[in-house]
Amino acid sequence: MASKWMDLRRIIRTELICALLCLDWLASSTTDSATSSTTEFIGSYTVSKGSEHTCALEQSTGLVTCWGDGTHGQLGQGAFSSSGQPVAVEGLVGAAAVVSAGGYHSCAVELDSGAVKCWGQGQYGQLGHGGKSSRFTALPAVELRAAQDVDAGGSHSCALERSGAVKCWGLGDQGQLGNGIKGSSRYPVSVIGLAGPAAAICSGGLHSCAAEAQTGSVRCWGWSSHGQLGPGTKAMVAPQRQNGAWSTSSSATPLLVEGVSDAVALACGYMHTCALLSDGSTRCWGDGVHEQLQDDWDAWQKTARRHMLLDEAVLTTRWTSPMRSMW
Repeated sequence: MASKWMDLRRIIRTELICALLCLDWLASSTTDSATSSTTEFIGSYTVSKGSEHTCALEQSTGLVTCWGDGTHGQLGQGAFSSSGQPVAVEGLVGAAAVVSAGGYHSCAVELDSGAVKCWGQGQYGQLGHGGKSSRFTALPAVELRAAQDVDAGGSHSCALERSGAVKCWGLGDQGQLGNGIKGSSRYPVSVIGLAGPAAAICSGGLHSCAAEAQTGSVRCWGWSSHGQLGPGTKAMVAPQRQNGAWSTSSSATPLLVEGVSDAVALACGYMHTCALLSDGSTRCWGDGVHEQLQDDWDAWQKTARRHMLLDEAVLTTRWTSPMRSMW
């Protein structure tokens, strides 16, 4: 059972909420609008949807391809150009274990070495190579040990090392790096305040979360404009309107999410978060005005709410052709 959930965490990724709403989409094809040609996807893929681009990991070979907007280099094909057809990412050595498409950048973990490599927009340091330049091929994120997971957020990234340590880098103005400082970093920094090794991570628009390995408890940090950190009203104040605009609160250290335990996978959207529990059920919190939370239209849920139980058919669908989408 432990092995099953470890494998499941690899493929049911940060953007779990889109998978729950789009289970009929099986990553079967992509169409080039310019030529009206269609590329068929045969086999099992992990698909990650960024802001305006998509990346896929072929499960049998570990090959990573991307398509869509590539003007920031986020397709990784060796040019700052877009493509309506999947193009192979350059710079990865051997098979990849994980791929994640963020706002305008992408990251992957190499299967054998555990090396984290990123490509695309780099102006906030979200590639982790120590600079702020954008790159159109995959480059190693520095100062990281072998990783088991990586997740590209809006303009930041987080990695889960094989030891269970969590490190983040890039834009950090809302505390989304989790190192106790509301500031950006070109290098990976350690997330402080977790109770122990993590088993799962996710990066959203301006927040991040981790599930602790021993208890499955979830802690989140960063922007909490719509309750996406979900720690409850004792730790955060509800958003209020000031001069016609919503005031926001944020945390640069992890806060415990009330009502969640036994989490095995996480999904961070732009302003909401979801957790998959070991019994196959889900809990979500944050912005719900577009029915991301599936229960009602309440936009300010501060604690996790229970959702549908994922039956065996759903789990089978997710195993064969999962989709990841942050946006």
